[in-house]
Amino acid sequence: MGSTSKRDGGAMNINSVRDLFPIVQRFLYFDAASLSPYSTPVIETLARFDSQRLEYGALNFDLWEEEIEDCRLLAARLIR
Repeated sequence: MGSTSKRDGGAMNINSVRDLFPIVQRFLYFDAASLSPYSTPVIETLARFDSQRLEYGALNFDLWEEEIEDCRLLAARLIR
């Protein structure tokens, strides 16, 4: 297995991806069957969501709906 993967014209560096998961700095993590570790961007997004929910309740849910749809589209591209 190489250190980069190309799909749809973009290059992905495995070391850059690993840097997004702080757990791999301390552990070899192989078990992702039921509960995988969160990446740094996921933690940051969850913190932002929690903060906005605390301050605004569900008043800005339409903004989060857009992010949810963007996430769905990215996931669909990933598995295609």
